[in-house]
Amino acid sequence: MKSRNIVALAMIVALLLAACAPAATPTPTPRPRPTEPPPTTVPTGPEIDCMGAEGEQVSVLYQWSGAEEEKINAVLKPLVDACGISVVAQTTRDEAVLDTKAKSEPPDVLFWPSTAPLT
Repeated sequence: MKSRNIVALAMIVALLLAACAPAATPTPTPRPRPTEPPPTTVPTGPEIDCMGAEGEQVSVLYQWSGAEEEKINAVLKPLVDACGISVVAQTTRDEAVLDTKAKSEPPDVLFWPSTAPLT
């Protein structure tokens, strides 16, 4: 009985010492160093594939004007510069005129202002 008391007392003392011990601080994991140096040049985007349209004329019909038209022209500029195409743009804010032009003389590219199908 006496040995049980000694073992129990020893366990209590061990638990108290473990509980009062300072918390362990985690050691940071070293990050692996890159094996190759970073590129020194800025990567360029993919080349524009003109798909045989070099020097062609492309008709475009849309509803934009002013700042909106400047923005679409900025989007088309890399294609125009790379392929040497000329964009013939027609624009109108009148949906009825846009609809009539789209049906009578369909352009190569049509930016339609609605999700409704052409009738």
